[in-house]
Amino acid sequence: MRGTFLAFEPFASLDGVLRGDPICIMPEGKFYRDDRTLDITPERLQRMAANIKAGLPRFRIPINENHAGVGKVGTIKDADYMSAGPDGAGLYATDYTLTDAGQGLIKDGRYDAVSPEVIWTLMDGAKYQDPKTGEYHDDVIVGLALTDKPYFGHDNVARFSADREHGESF
Repeated sequence: MRGTFLAFEPFASLDGVLRGDPICIMPEGKFYRDDRTLDITPERLQRMAANIKAGLPRFRIPINENHAGVGKVGTIKDADYMSAGPDGAGLYATDYTLTDAGQGLIKDGRYDAVSPEVIWTLMDGAKYQDPKTGEYHDDVIVGLALTDKPYFGHDNVARFSADREHGESF
């Protein structure tokens, strides 16, 4: 079971994420990674939202620190595709929680973007296998990382820090 980590849209504002405003997990559009073109369609994003609503994956979707896997700093409970979301068309976390540590990482300006963790056929044909049914599913969000180095660069995504001092880092 292989997935891929992609950095797309981060929070629109620091205040918004701390009060629970929707977080754009992944925008609609075409993106490029290595020799692949990632065509992120409304249908794909709608399938991601439907998978979450159907209980996939079969574990709480963690918000973690920089893809490190050292422990979660939050949990995504629900997501929806929004054609006219606050940061444009995309998949948005609409119900999520952050631990005190997660809120601290954001308040301290350690991270200013997010990066979704996805199991999908766009990554060498990978699919998520439901351990209860044995069925395979495409487009399953398995995590979301707070990050300071989004793959596509800060110039292609909005920042959640209102303070430009924490802006571009590379």
